[in-house]
Amino acid sequence: MTAKDLITSAMKKIGALGPGEAAESHEVEDGLAALNRMLNLWSAKRLMVYATTQISHTMTIATASYTIGSGATVNTTRPMRILSGFIRDSNSVDTPLKIRPLDDYNTFTDKTLQGRPEVIAYRPSFPLGTFYLYPAPQEAYTIYLEGQIPLGELASASTEFTFPGEYEEAVIYNLAVRLAADYGRTITAEIAAIAADAYKTVRELNAPPVPDADTDIPRSTSRGSYMDIYRGY
Repeated sequence: MTAKDLITSAMKKIGALGPGEAAESHEVEDGLAALNRMLNLWSAKRLMVYATTQISHTMTIATASYTIGSGATVNTTRPMRILSGFIRDSNSVDTPLKIRPLDDYNTFTDKTLQGRPEVIAYRPSFPLGTFYLYPAPQEAYTIYLEGQIPLGELASASTEFTFPGEYEEAVIYNLAVRLAADYGRTITAEIAAIAADAYKTVRELNAPPVPDADTDIPRSTSRGSYMDIYRGY
């Protein structure tokens, strides 16, 4: 399925195209722009991204900050977030990194201090991000990062849609919702419900595993109901 196929299907859902009708070139162009705007927005939402990417780089002794992105010191797709990371020494011993906000990193008084890095902070600036390590590496360790990478845009109407299968319905119906106003169409309750359900399904599939529930967290509260581990009560 190509980007044009997605756009055509979305237009048919709202009645902007009838059976057997083809979209005009300008309609495909407008639809592609709307489709890419939607994918860019989804990329900013952790649970709409179906995979993370491991990034590795050999660090430079005494260098605490590294740019990351296309053409940067760490030459890869710029991650929107760094989710986890570790460093590996010459003996293949791994040390996990603590992810801290930039505000915390800024409180370190001697950022030139060298040692085995323990902390990483990320500035997701555009077009290149920058991550900071503390302390600065005293050896040429290798850093491994798990990054949230954007879903990516579809370059043209003929570009193949290569996302996992569960995204197809989510994209078509949510794109239909976005295109409806452009064509003076009203979204039916059925279209809205399918769009919302498909979106929810994708989020649920992408949700990280819930930690083992066999903990010391109390199983019930004085209200007589099970405790919600996300709210804490």
